Amino acid sequence: EIMPSLVGSEMCIRDRIYWEGEELVRSLSVAWCESYHSLTAYNGEDHSVWQINEHYWKDALGHRAWSRIYTAEGNAAAAHHIWKAGGWKWWTCGRK
Repeated sequence: EIMPSLVGSEMCIRDRIYWEGEELVRSLSVAWCESYHSLTAYNGEDHSVWQINEHYWKDALGHRAWSRIYTAEGNAAAAHHIWKAGGWKWWTCGRK
């Protein structure tokens, strides 16, 4: 079980909805590499925990989803949607 102190209780609870087992661990590793699990992370193009790129994903995700990008649930849902579309290759930190 992921300890709440590792990622924050809300992120831990929400993240488990989208990934399980090894993919859960990988998702948390990617998020740590991208943002140190920071909901407020922003580098000028990429947003929140999984650093979702605005240019590529804002329109694809839609207004409602994008409006929740800085929430734990919203960012995890967006990351999971993107992951389903092509795995971890979309994240620099996700490439092997």
